[in-house]
Amino acid sequence: GRSCGLPEKVQGICPDGWHVPTITEYKQLEAWFTETETKKSDVNFVLSKRENGYYNPDTGYSDRGNFDYFWTSTEIDGTKASVWKINNDENSFIENEKRNGSSVRCVKDD
Repeated sequence: GRSCGLPEKVQGICPDGWHVPTITEYKQLEAWFTETETKKSDVNFVLSKRENGYYNPDTGYSDRGNFDYFWTSTEIDGTKASVWKINNDENSFIENEKRNGSSVRCVKDD
């Protein structure tokens, strides 16, 4: 068995010089907001504040008005990747099928 993995930074649909953040980078963002005593509602404002939900090609849109889902570049397996599920009251990292549609935020490369 031969296997391959993702590079350290995944550009994905991001423009040159930017990349899709990993779970670790999202956690660093969350920690920064916590350290600076910024409220979760302010985190949502910075990220989106639209609570777009996600799109499943079989069932259509879900969680609209409740949560935002942001792709990470952290892969679970060949069919799933991690997304950051966030709203004013909670946030967590969950597995999501790659065929589903979620929002993407880009991070500037170092």
